[in-house]
Amino acid sequence: MTDEIARLARAWRADAARWAVDVRLAAAAFAAPVAGALLLAALVGWRRVYLFVVNEDGPLEWGQAAAWAVAAVLAGVVAWRLASRRRWILAVLWLVLALGCIASAGEEISWGQRVFDLETPDRLEEANEQDEITLHNLSSVHTLFRLTMLVAGLYGSLLAVAVRWWDRGRHAETVDLLLPPLFLTTFFLIMTGYRSVRIMFFPDPGPIISGYGEWAETCLAVGIMAFSLLVWRRLPMATLANRA
Repeated sequence: MTDEIARLARAWRADAARWAVDVRLAAAAFAAPVAGALLLAALVGWRRVYLFVVNEDGPLEWGQAAAWAVAAVLAGVVAWRLASRRRWILAVLWLVLALGCIASAGEEISWGQRVFDLETPDRLEEANEQDEITLHNLSSVHTLFRLTMLVAGLYGSLLAVAVRWWDRGRHAETVDLLLPPLFLTTFFLIMTGYRSVRIMFFPDPGPIISGYGEWAETCLAVGIMAFSLLVWRRLPMATLANRA
């Protein structure tokens, strides 16, 4: 067991080195989602402050929208650069990610409904759980949305660790374009944990539990943004190396 932990620690450091990220920065990134989760839990005792942070149009929601928007731009550029290198399958996957990030950014702020004081169409208002111009709050879509969030969390955390553990660096270049580095996995693990706990223990949560999900969604958005940034930064380096 000790040998396996040591091997995982070496892989973690190797990930940081391969992405040209300082080990201390990688450690801070790894710890930040957990630290934020603990801090938000501590704020529950100050209900007004807690609800201000997690409610509609609060800091977390706008932070998510910003992170999704940046991730969309970065993922789109990555898709274009991969296409220019004729790596078509990877380019399509990154394009799908970019489109998903655009949709997520729009959904987070109800497509600007409250900013521009837009009225919700009657038919959408009847079907929407929050009477907003959003799709993920439609009763017919909400279950799929929650499942998608869980799958995204699992993909970036447990699957990322398992694949890197199994691969042992044999296909590091391809794996790096598909899965986040180990030091970003906690951003996805928070979503995995939150959705799993919701499914098992809180199928009908109150505002405290449901509001806590805003931190999980923020972590997911920031994790994808950070991963996109790393790949965006790395691809030009790879292109220059190939031309040398």
